[in-house]
Amino acid sequence: MSGTCLFTANYAYTPSNFEISNLPGSHVKENPYYPAFCVVKNILQRGNPTLMSRYLQEALISIYKFDEFAEDRRAEVEGGIENIRKTRFEKLKVYSEKSLSTYEKASFFATAIIRFEILILELLQRKVLKLEDKEWKFNVLSNETLPYSKLLAYAVEDVFLWLENLLKLMKLEFKKPRIYIELAEKNSFRPKEGYINIDFSLADLKPNTHENDVITIRTKLDGNDYFRLETTQPIKYKVNIDENDRENDIDALKFFLRNIFGFEEFTDGQIPVIAKILSGEDTVALLPTGRGKSLCYQFAALLQPAVSLVISPLKSLMFDQDYNLKNYFMISRTNHIYSDQTQEEKEKVMREYLSGKYFFIFVTPERLQTPDFRECMRNAYNNLTIAYAIIDEVHCLSEWGHDFRTSYANLVPTIRRLWPGVKFLGLTATALPFVLIDLTKELGISSSNIVTPKSFTRPEL
Repeated sequence: MSGTCLFTANYAYTPSNFEISNLPGSHVKENPYYPAFCVVKNILQRGNPTLMSRYLQEALISIYKFDEFAEDRRAEVEGGIENIRKTRFEKLKVYSEKSLSTYEKASFFATAIIRFEILILELLQRKVLKLEDKEWKFNVLSNETLPYSKLLAYAVEDVFLWLENLLKLMKLEFKKPRIYIELAEKNSFRPKEGYINIDFSLADLKPNTHENDVITIRTKLDGNDYFRLETTQPIKYKVNIDENDRENDIDALKFFLRNIFGFEEFTDGQIPVIAKILSGEDTVALLPTGRGKSLCYQFAALLQPAVSLVISPLKSLMFDQDYNLKNYFMISRTNHIYSDQTQEEKEKVMREYLSGKYFFIFVTPERLQTPDFRECMRNAYNNLTIAYAIIDEVHCLSEWGHDFRTSYANLVPTIRRLWPGVKFLGLTATALPFVLIDLTKELGISSSNIVTPKSFTRPEL
């Protein structure tokens, strides 16, 4: 990638599409840090809009507390949000910051920050910026009365927080360069050597400078969705969850739990499941109903620079999980395929999956019996990178299981044939000991790959 890149990302209900021009160089994938940059970049784009981190919500005015944000969400559901988005930035051309409502300011601040964050990660991917640098120097042309120097500083710090915790799980050193930011208005802006020179505007659509060494960030007012998952080889994490070791990674895991899913603590059994699958081991998780089985695979999939597949026995389960991701966690980069869809609708989801639109899609086991979906899986293997094959209600694999289904009979061999080397995560709440033994044979794993909680007592009962 070089020159101009298009993105769709936001924390607010303002125009989400933007263009970054005059990017130097191209992605340098031969860099041990590159997968981490991909993961953080994907996480920040997991929804449109999505939740900003706890740090940003505390540093800024949290837009999610406003009644207007709830009204915008309703407009999105009812299909009227695009017109609202497009008219928002018009006020910046006329009014100063002091004339904007508190909600408008919060929305504009949030929008500017995520654009700065995507730029920083793009420059890290290109090794224009490096974590081992002693300092990063930015020279910003400000086209509005918003405090862009402060917003850029927040963006840099937020990226550092995501990377610091991710690199701890990867056992890679994290260094934080010193940050210098200079802000100039149109008449006084000059590109500076040794600086990242940026021409930034939310409202202006055309650049104010045509210097080749000035990176330009501009809103793009169209209806396209430019999101593409940044993929590279899956990360084999080295997660230390030993509670007796002061250097363990539990706090790093909790960082992602809180900032992506909004929960303060893991439930019993979730941490060992997540640690094992992130470490690159096939895993079967036996967790009682209500203990957050779904969060285990969602957490792991989001921390990989690769696509995954979720196999669920019932349409209702698929819909519930997809609905919860979109409505409770603001994670919209997922989809599902089911029998009631038209062939055109199914083909659209498969086409978008292959283009990197989704972290994962939900399908029933019967879907893998169809030639068109098997071809989709082959193409995904050849053109993307694959993280996990997730089998919900995995006890259905076993002939001893009370819900055994014939469509599960050849599921594992089919997936292994189409996706050699893929890691399996099986989830169940109801598997007797002889069913678990059968599952180890089906998946070709040892009993040490089966994770159970300390207690099966449900706290609400």
